[in-house]
Amino acid sequence: MGPKGDIVAKFVIVRSRKGKAGNYTGASCQMESVAADQALQILEDTVGKGIVDGFCHDRDNKSRNIVHKHFPDAVEYQDGFHCKKKFELCWKRLTSNEYAKSDMPIVDSKIFHGIKNRLKIFFNTLLYKHISKEQKLFYWLHAVDHLIGNHSPEYCLHSTKDEEKEHFIWTAGLENENARNHLLEFLKDSGSVFQIVNPDYATHINESYNARSCRFNPKHTNYLSSYEGRTDIATIYHNEGYQGLLELRNLSGIKPIHPILRDSLIEEHKEKKLRSEREKTEEYRSARSERRKARKLIVKGKGDYGNGQDEEIISNESQNSSEIPKYVIAEMPQEKREPFPLPQIHGFQE
Repeated sequence: MGPKGDIVAKFVIVRSRKGKAGNYTGASCQMESVAADQALQILEDTVGKGIVDGFCHDRDNKSRNIVHKHFPDAVEYQDGFHCKKKFELCWKRLTSNEYAKSDMPIVDSKIFHGIKNRLKIFFNTLLYKHISKEQKLFYWLHAVDHLIGNHSPEYCLHSTKDEEKEHFIWTAGLENENARNHLLEFLKDSGSVFQIVNPDYATHINESYNARSCRFNPKHTNYLSSYEGRTDIATIYHNEGYQGLLELRNLSGIKPIHPILRDSLIEEHKEKKLRSEREKTEEYRSARSERRKARKLIVKGKGDYGNGQDEEIISNESQNSSEIPKYVIAEMPQEKREPFPLPQIHGFQE
């Protein structure tokens, strides 16, 4: 697919089975690699080697080697969703002491309890932050200083409004230099994804295309009859929407649909396109981030998952201080309603 999500090259591959025809007889695990190789070969023969500047993949199969085979100068990218997996992989190495060296003895994994969630949130924030890869790596490597209480402004990512807040201090790491060295090795290993991550690209569009193609091309369709033709129709619908399908109906001489239904389908596709473009803007992403922060500030009352702990803390603080608390939990008053009058049925006595 192209940078805007349009399909620019495709290759249909179906595995031959008993009683079912196909154009592929190899192993099932290599079908994706073979299809990608053939599609890139079609693109290379049609346009040339200079058409592809970069590619984004999900680290499955041999995508990197296949693309560099046809386009050696293409730059590799990965979307933020798949780069999140790097954190869990490196954290498992940290807790299993795989970063231990001759000058760094083995440490107890309990020392790192309490900092995983904080580091994970910061890691995911940097993945989708629109700054240079050098800045992302710089802020990530200084996460150790943040954990031990050193919040110098030259390598702080948070705003000046957060300076008055109480910051978390990793007391175990503050007292253990060896644990800090282990954590620094973890930051270096996991920070390698910042060299290839790009929040503007994503591979989930391929999954939506697969779901859409199943409407035109179910699995029980015979490959020798209309399999590839149905796939072409799904591709036209993916790139052009309902407008492309309507033009295909006119060229094929099929009876046109009702004008009202036609206009509604075209308008629906335009709205989806506009919504997709709006969600890619920086203003929409920042507004969505602010909404997420606002949800986290909501305090849960009794009966919720908070178990009323926040409510008890607020009540104790308000009794000990004369200041008005910043937020107060209160139950909404319930309106008293009269009972609904039953209908009068003739011939019936209560």
